[in-house]
Amino acid sequence: MPLIDTHTVEAIAKLARIRLTEEETARICRELSQVIQFIETLNELDTHSAEPVRGGTLLENITRPDTDIAPHHAVNAALLVHASPESHNGWIKVKSVF
Repeated sequence: MPLIDTHTVEAIAKLARIRLTEEETARICRELSQVIQFIETLNELDTHSAEPVRGGTLLENITRPDTDIAPHHAVNAALLVHASPESHNGWIKVKSVF
């Protein structure tokens, strides 16, 4: 007997707003039941002596330090506004996003 019945899968599919065929519902029932059986098998293991995993890695992100832009890379805002196809009151005019 499956641990997850078709009514449960249909209710979850309705909440997720997805349509399932009868074959998909039956397959998902079997797969979810197998997952629950596997978890129940894991619950039988003695984990009292195992320490909890915290984080999983000791790696850290490596980032470059923030520095001022070199003078030869400096950009003149007025030149950018002037070079843009459209501008308004000293600002570059772009198309609306929304």
